[in-house]
Amino acid sequence: MMTLLSWRFEKNKNLRRILLFILLLVEGILHADLVIRNNTRGILYFLLLPIGVEGKISLGTNGEEAKAYLKDHWKDLEKIPPEAFLKVKKDPSPYLILGFYVSPERPAFPLIRVKVPSMPGEPAFTIGESDVWKSSAGESLFLYPWDIQLPKVPIQIDNRYLDWRKIGELKQFPTQFVPQKVVRHKGGTAETIPFEKAKTWPSKGTAVEGLKLLRGEDAVYLMISSFSPMELGTSYWFYLISPSSPSTLAIEIPIVGKGGPILLWTSSIEKPVQIGTFVSDLFVLEGDLLSRYLPPEAVPLVQQTSKVWMSVSVPTSDGTEEFYLTEFDLQDIPYESGISP
Repeated sequence: MMTLLSWRFEKNKNLRRILLFILLLVEGILHADLVIRNNTRGILYFLLLPIGVEGKISLGTNGEEAKAYLKDHWKDLEKIPPEAFLKVKKDPSPYLILGFYVSPERPAFPLIRVKVPSMPGEPAFTIGESDVWKSSAGESLFLYPWDIQLPKVPIQIDNRYLDWRKIGELKQFPTQFVPQKVVRHKGGTAETIPFEKAKTWPSKGTAVEGLKLLRGEDAVYLMISSFSPMELGTSYWFYLISPSSPSTLAIEIPIVGKGGPILLWTSSIEKPVQIGTFVSDLFVLEGDLLSRYLPPEAVPLVQQTSKVWMSVSVPTSDGTEEFYLTEFDLQDIPYESGISP
């Protein structure tokens, strides 16, 4: 485990700097050809359709046909919470982003239409109010709740946290809690230090107040609350430990803004893979990890996992401080396949 810890923090020295500016600099830190950011006031649901494929050319011009297509393909919809972004794999060809967003502030779902040109590298596109599809008369096009069936999930990631009221804390930490272990990472080495020498505790979101987790049919949902505001650069870590395999998977939630990626690190790949998204407020965040985003080589390791370690890390001028908070068994995570209210 110590080998993986040293490995990933050596990589992370530049990772956080890149993530903070990914939407401006369009760096290739995620395994993707396209990064889509949701800047609407709701959850963005969308399909990424190749332009020019037979039967799809008119979807970008005919509003009624586009609505019908979305209704028929609701099971294929991708979604991005507000202020978050998602990597999308694609071939090098022009695409149409076709979708809508759902907000509690609006009774109907504004239709979204964006044409994405073929571009080298990993371009980033921000979807906002200016991308709402308007008729020739200048009126916005809408889908209505009775028009389309939305994917049903037990927890809706929307930065409102209403669904979590029914879920109990998996782990709670009192204000006087002291981490079990503190490690300082610097220059590819890891050194255990006394708690009294740590510089960042309990600031920057390190002092976690509670952890909630829930397993769904094809996703894991999480909520983290802290006693201090979560600041840029702080990362929450979950190490998936298997007694039958020397390999360890590390899941990172890097605070890069009000929303961002949930990353999977493995020792077999150079860059992390995005397996989910999160949204955050000052003292709380929520996110989901989707099984369909797992790389094939990680699936057997996840299936063999029996125990999870949780930690939180913060970069300092003397290296990155990591505080080990708790451990739990996967069997401790409750399961629910129900529908959010």
